[in-house]
Order: sequence, then C-alpha cells, then structure tokens
Amino acid sequence: MNKQKRKIIWLLLYLTVLFAVSYLFARAGGAGGSSSGGSSSSGNGDGAIIIYIIIQLIRFLLITLPFPFNIISVALLIGCVLFVLSKSKGKVQERSVYNDIPYDKPASKNPKGYSTFAANNPEFDRSAFLESVRSSFLQIQDAWMQKDLRSVRKFLSDGVYQRFITQFKMMDILQQTNKLSDIKVKQVSIDKVETDGDFDILHVAISASLFDTFICGLDSSFNSGGYEEFIEYWSFIRRRGVTNNGMFDTQRCPNCDGVLEDGLGEVCVCPYCNSLLNSGEYDWVLSEITQAVDYVAQNPRLASNSSLRSQVERLVNENSDFSVQLVEDKASNGYLQIITAQTLGNPAVMRRFVSDDYYEKVKKSFDKNSVAYNRIYLNDVSLLAILDEEQWNKLFISVKASFQRIHVNDKNIKAIDPFVISETSIVVMKRQKNAALPKGSLYSHNCPNCGGKLEDTLETTCPYCGTVLNSSSIEWIIDDIYTRDEYAQYQAENKKQLDYSVDVKLLESMYDVRDYAYNNVLVIVAADHKIEEGEKQFIQKIAKKWGYNPKKIAGLLRLAFSDQLQIKMPADLNQRKKIIRLMENAAKSDGTVSAEEQKIIEDVKNYYLV
Repeated sequence: MNKQKRKIIWLLLYLTVLFAVSYLFARAGGAGGSSSGGSSSSGNGDGAIIIYIIIQLIRFLLITLPFPFNIISVALLIGCVLFVLSKSKGKVQERSVYNDIPYDKPASKNPKGYSTFAANNPEFDRSAFLESVRSSFLQIQDAWMQKDLRSVRKFLSDGVYQRFITQFKMMDILQQTNKLSDIKVKQVSIDKVETDGDFDILHVAISASLFDTFICGLDSSFNSGGYEEFIEYWSFIRRRGVTNNGMFDTQRCPNCDGVLEDGLGEVCVCPYCNSLLNSGEYDWVLSEITQAVDYVAQNPRLASNSSLRSQVERLVNENSDFSVQLVEDKASNGYLQIITAQTLGNPAVMRRFVSDDYYEKVKKSFDKNSVAYNRIYLNDVSLLAILDEEQWNKLFISVKASFQRIHVNDKNIKAIDPFVISETSIVVMKRQKNAALPKGSLYSHNCPNCGGKLEDTLETTCPYCGTVLNSSSIEWIIDDIYTRDEYAQYQAENKKQLDYSVDVKLLESMYDVRDYAYNNVLVIVAADHKIEEGEKQFIQKIAKKWGYNPKKIAGLLRLAFSDQLQIKMPADLNQRKKIIRLMENAAKSDGTVSAEEQKIIEDVKNYYLV
C-alpha cells in the first residue's frame, strides 16, 4: 500500500470517527429521543448542527480527494451515518420506561445497596422482615376496606396515613365503598436500599392479585372493579442503628411496652410514655406506596444532581432529624390537608400546616366549594430544590397527583373531569435554620414543642404550652404552592439563588412521546374490557415497531384492563393530535368502535384539544 493511499484511508477513518463522536455527543447532551416535560424532543438544535457537519464533510471529501476516492469516501460516510442512526434508534427504543416494568421478574439475591446495608446491620433478618411486610400488606388491605386505620397506624408515616384518610373522606362524600377479595401475595422482595441522612430506606416490591369492587352509592356510572394483578413498591424508613421492635406484629409500644388496646388514630403517640411511634426511631415505618409505572418513571437525575445532594448533606449535618423522605412525607401530608380542607369547606383542617400569608391567599376558596375528588392518589413526591436564605431553609417539593374532580350538589354528582387526570404542584416549605429538635410533629397532630395532642382548629397556638404552631421556627411549614409553570418562572427569575434546583422539565422527561401514545392506545383497547383479534394485532404491530418488550407490554395491558392506566398527554398540541388519531385507529382496528371507546376519544378531544 503506497503512502498516498494510506493517507486517504487514515483521513477517512478520522472523519468517520469525528462524525460519530459529534453525533453521539449531541445525543448525550439532551437529544436522546425522549421528550422533556411532555414537550417535543430537545435535540432540534443538535440535529441542525449534525446536518451541517455532514454537508461540510461531504463537500470536503468531494472537493479535496481525487476521483474515484471522493465518491467512495462519501459512500462510506453515508453508510456510517446510517449504521449509527440504526443503532441509536434501537437504543432509544430500549430506553422506554415501559420496558423497565418488572413483571414476572425474579427477586434479586443482592439488590442495589443491600450488601452495604447488611454489613452495617448484621442483626437484620431479611426473611423475617419480608414476612412482616407481607403481613402488613394484608393488614392494610383489611383496614382500607373497613376505613379504620387504628390497628395499622403505628407503622404508617403521617403522609401515608393522610393519603388513606383523604380518600376515606372523599369516598364518604361520594358514598363509595371498596370491597377487596381473594387477595393473594405472590412475591415480596427488596428492590433496592438507599441511605437518607441518618435513615435507611428499603424499597420493597410486592406482587399481588385480588378482586377489586368499587361501588358509588350516588351514581352507578362511577362503579368499577374486577380482577387485578399488580406490582406496588412499598418504601420503609428507619433510623440507622435501630433494631426491630415488633411494630408490625404486636399492639405494644416499642419504647415502654405499653399495650395499645384500641390502636391509634391521628395522634400516633404512645398514651403512656408519649413516644412518637411512627418516626422511624423504633422500627420500620411505611413512608411511601408507589405504583410500578410511576416507580420506573422516576427520573434518576433527580437523585443524582450533585449540587442538590450537597445541599441535602448540609441540612443533614445541621439537623439530625432531616431526611429527604421525611420532608417529602410532610409535603404530601400538608398538600392533602389543603385539598381536604377545601373540599370540606373547613379551613381548620389545614390552618396549622400553612403560613399566615398562604392561608390569607387561599382562604377565599372555602366560600362555595362543592368539589370532591374521585380516587385521588399521589404518583410521585420529589425534592427539587433547597434555597439557602439568611435565616431559613426553603424546600421546593414536586407533588404529582392523579384524580377526577366531581361536582357535588345536594347529593347529585357530576364529573368535572371526564376521566382521571394528573397534575403536578410544587409545594414550598420552610423552616428556621438550626431549629431545635421537635418533641412531636404537627403532621402527627401533636405540638412540636411539648408533644401535646392537637385538634383541628383555627387556633395557631398550642393550648398547653402556648407555642405558635404554624411557626417555621419549629416545624416545616407550607409557605406556598406553585403550578409547574409558576415554578418554572420563579426558577428563571431566581436563577442565582436556585443554583441547587433540578430543572422542572425533568419531572416527566422519562416519558417519550411514543410512551404517551402507547399508554393511551391500551386505554382505548381495554375500554370495553374485551380485546378482539384486530385490536390484538394492532397493539402488537406498534409495540414491535416502537421497540417494546412483549412481556412487559402484556403486563401493561393487564393494568389497562383493571382500569389502572390513565390517559397521558404531552404538552405539545401537534403531538396530542397525532396521538388522538392513533387512538382512533386503535378503536377501529377490530372493525367497529364501541360506545366506551367513542366516549373516551370524544372526552380526550374536548379536554386536550381546547
């Protein structure tokens, strides 16, 4: 091989590598094929740069190299481009959150973080813990049906407890009952272990099945139910170094061994020694319940943000009671207290959890509120930012909730939302720096200063010690609630102070446009609770085209048939139109459009295209 040929070959290799690196770097910088916050791909600028590079390379090769080497070089370049594109497309398809749903996944013998946890907790009995989780799962299902949480209160965090109580109150307004039968727990396993300040968190996957019958006494059109197979993730928190004290299996105080004969209610305090039982100081406490779809969609970049982590570490060093999981629990609790107060028209329910300024801002909404919430639940609660002010630490916590608002008038009800929708709010909480360790928690309905039991009242001072209850000097208090757009604007206006903030667009960036589309197609196919051959072929065809794992999609289809999938839409109007057309094609795929399918499509058009 002569010297000139070797130069040409090396030049071709160099240009090929240069192009490939430029292309891959652009994707790593944000293109990636996924939508950010429901909007279209953020890689448009990167794409333009790539096209420009390609054109310049082709011009360079055609002009600089002699014939026929210039033609051969351009052909090789185009082949390289096509090869890289095909490989990248496959990788993008594989990154769908729906391919991460672990249906029929065997339990891991060494889940993430478990080895370190086990080494630091040699007394931990994994089998006994998982059996206790199985037992607690069944206990909670029974307590849910009875709308009575007293027997399980001691191992429920305040936020989880409030989620159940809020749903009970909404169900009572709508005269709803929920009967569960034939409950079978198939598998309980630890998915991963995390550390959070001075606390450990065990995330446990629970695979189960049951018959779920939901009855509405005011309007039978809101009835639902049937056989369900599902996976939920239950997160348990405990202070590091604490040993198990039988919170799941006994009705005794873990601190003084006193018998808790009647169980516990809102105030989760031992009547004998005044110990706050569900603080994680004595045993594992259930602090989060997350559905599989929401669990896999949690964006890992929220947790891996180094600037935010450094601020979390600062708060942990300054406050031994600080834990991200625990403040997220308080945020969810307070958020639901506000929703409940507005629904009941009773500001006393939320008064002590909010600042005076925020109370004045929202109290006018209590005048003529006749809106209840059907099946309200929280999908995700995540710390986004910590603002270090002169005297205060301020937290910004996203709360994503799903619900259907119902107008109630003299026991007549009418849906405001045609189906269950999702909404993300940003809860702003603040507390004074270096606050004293509390003796109780407002969110457990006892005074943080003296631990005294508190009732729902507009009074903001403790009846025992006179402490101002909604003061940020002793407790994390809700100071405001923003919409996503309001927070994005606030973030832009306070960019320098919010150096430690996660971009609000990351809240839903794990969803690709095709994820929204396929989710909605499955909702349509399952609308009449039967699947015809044409529909089956249709969903299999687009699953294959979009790179979904057939086994994972089978599990997703089960969720659709058990009414556990909700309509999801991106923010971009043109993308919404395309998705709706695809939903229409899915409905027609079996040769006929059922009344249920037609209603969903019309409702989606009216709601999302206006």
